[in-house]
Amino acid sequence: MPTIMRGMPRFASLRIMLGAKKRKKESLKKGDPESLLERYMPDLADEQVIAKRRRRKRAFVAICIAAVLCVGAFFAVRYAIDAKRAEVKTLDGMVIRMAQITVVADGDSCEAILGDGTETKVRFIGVDTPEMGGDEFYDGLDAKRYTESVIKGRWVWLVTEEKGQYDKYGRLLAYVWLVDPTEVSDLSASVLTDTINGMLIVNGYAEPLRIRPNTTFADVFQKAYDQAHSQG
Repeated sequence: MPTIMRGMPRFASLRIMLGAKKRKKESLKKGDPESLLERYMPDLADEQVIAKRRRRKRAFVAICIAAVLCVGAFFAVRYAIDAKRAEVKTLDGMVIRMAQITVVADGDSCEAILGDGTETKVRFIGVDTPEMGGDEFYDGLDAKRYTESVIKGRWVWLVTEEKGQYDKYGRLLAYVWLVDPTEVSDLSASVLTDTINGMLIVNGYAEPLRIRPNTTFADVFQKAYDQAHSQG
């Protein structure tokens, strides 16, 4: 019995070889070009096999290079965007930083992540919304919901005045622009239409708040507030 078991693999190999030869003969009878080429012109057949392998290798290398270039382009664009967001600019005595708004605390304050990754609390300059407590609760809640609808989750431009960038609570005092203020021709008009500060006043959610030294647009806010109230 052991002798027979040792011989079994040889019989199996023989059957495989006979089967391969049989299939090869059948393919030759059918006129298979590759089989005919392999039988009568083996050198040429080998060259074609090598050529196929080279073409596959070149195609694989081309795909790898394309993939590397795509990944590189993605990270280059990502780096350029991150660098732009981390950039700090100045304009007419004001400092400009990009930030993403993460949390809206109430109508006139929020939390944000600056372009360099620093977390900060922000208090909007020049406006005062109702507190979310007591008789003003619902007015304060409306103001908060409005602010959330405008800026939460967005990338914005925080514009601070150089002389008074923080309040006593450590909050960054800023105008929150929805567009790049360096590309605006008239800041006094844009501060009413393109900042959450001005939008709160124009839409009746806030009153003007003048606290020195952050008074660059105080007159603009007061005039817009008076006009809105005179029109009912």
